[in-house]
Amino acid sequence: MDAAGWSVETAKLAVAQAARQAVFGLLRLQQLSVVAQQQVTAVAEHLRIANAMFEVGTAPRFEVVQAETNLAQAKGNAIQAQTAVSLIKAQIATILNVPQGLDIPVEEGVPYQLPEGDMNALSTIALRERPETKLLQAQVAAQEANVRLAQANSNPSVALEGTLNNQTESVASAGLNWSLSLGASWPLYQGGLTRGKVQVAQAALQSARLNLEKTSQQIALEVTQALFQIQDARQALEVADQGEVNARERARIADVRFTNGVGLGAEVLDAQTALASAQAQVINARYNLQVAVVSLRSALGLADLPKEPAQ
Repeated sequence: MDAAGWSVETAKLAVAQAARQAVFGLLRLQQLSVVAQQQVTAVAEHLRIANAMFEVGTAPRFEVVQAETNLAQAKGNAIQAQTAVSLIKAQIATILNVPQGLDIPVEEGVPYQLPEGDMNALSTIALRERPETKLLQAQVAAQEANVRLAQANSNPSVALEGTLNNQTESVASAGLNWSLSLGASWPLYQGGLTRGKVQVAQAALQSARLNLEKTSQQIALEVTQALFQIQDARQALEVADQGEVNARERARIADVRFTNGVGLGAEVLDAQTALASAQAQVINARYNLQVAVVSLRSALGLADLPKEPAQ
């Protein structure tokens, strides 16, 4: 019964983790879709300026053609981004077991807190709290009981039997009499059946212990990987933030140069593409960090689910 209960908790933890990763994926793609649409708007504005400059003779026809080409590409990217959003919404509907096409609003929530402690401390918490560990510990306990049961079949058995009779008292017999018998038996020969059962039970116990050890090592690895992912995501976010600042300034300078007739439209388009890429890197780095934090909490056995009301 204990093993079955922890099996349910293990499934809950897995479903919760899958749902969170899907939601983070949706939030990520929604923001990337916004960036793609902003790129369409920026290129469309550049095309408008290029057309105006071409009409007054301050820009060649090539600038207009190039802007039109980039606008078509930007629109294609925006469509792909929106399609990706629709696909992940379908995945979330499957996880939630709701009809496809149902509008599922997803909003940013309060970021999950990063658990405190070093690698060893967090690994200890994980081994103590993960339902998989408790499940396998219960299975080990069950197999230990099976071994004791199998061994008990080869042990001697003792039986104590007593009777108490109450009858009409007479000259020849008393009204109340009793008897007590004690017997012992020892199985001498069972064709190796008992020994075989003990060996099977011991093998199952060894297998359960090995599964517990293997799972414990896997849990410790998951904690270690999540900590490294958090470290990498933090560094990547710092780099991405600085890259966005630089790309935004380059885009501004390129736009000013083109408007004043001292720069090429290709410089503007390249700068706008670089800015969109930098913004995407910031979004990816930010959600990579959140996913890494959630992965660590999941590795620690923290389902972060609301408590069910007592029945």
